[in-house]
Amino acid sequence: MREQELLDRMKEGEEAALQELIGIYESYLHKVIANVAGQAMTREDIREIANDVFYNVWRHVDSIDPDKGSLRAYLTAAARNQAKNKLRELKKNPAAVPIQDEDYIEITDFCQGLEREERAGLLKESLECLKRDEREIMIRYYFLYETTEIISKSMGIRRNTVKSKLKRGREKLKVHLQERGICQ
Repeated sequence: MREQELLDRMKEGEEAALQELIGIYESYLHKVIANVAGQAMTREDIREIANDVFYNVWRHVDSIDPDKGSLRAYLTAAARNQAKNKLRELKKNPAAVPIQDEDYIEITDFCQGLEREERAGLLKESLECLKRDEREIMIRYYFLYETTEIISKSMGIRRNTVKSKLKRGREKLKVHLQERGICQ
């Protein structure tokens, strides 16, 4: 597995492995951050957040557990969380000094807690009950923060089709989760 190899090399202090990781995921993280940020952040802000994510991976590489999910998922969650933190800071005080490392949610908090892992497992199981295209639309919309317009263009389907698949997907997820006693 390529991700595990990169993690092992970074744990040994090999900076070239970090550069490879950046080369693989940099544009992807920029897209995730931009989807969360909308028009609220500059390119420089987006670049800075992505760099912070990679820096924190380097600093905390020993605490990353690949058994809890893929490295891509880890990076995605860290980027989303840091982008949300930056947005909250910008809303509080648009002229504020950028958030410092200690203000960020530590990426070591990623997927901690048995209840959270259990809920994540149930959600993953519930997503599996959807048709492939419905699942992809739900993930793009709710986890990658893509707009219905972006989803329709990238999947080559009409925007109204995306909206109706989102609605049907939500209804199916609700029924599936109600059957398991998760929501009412």
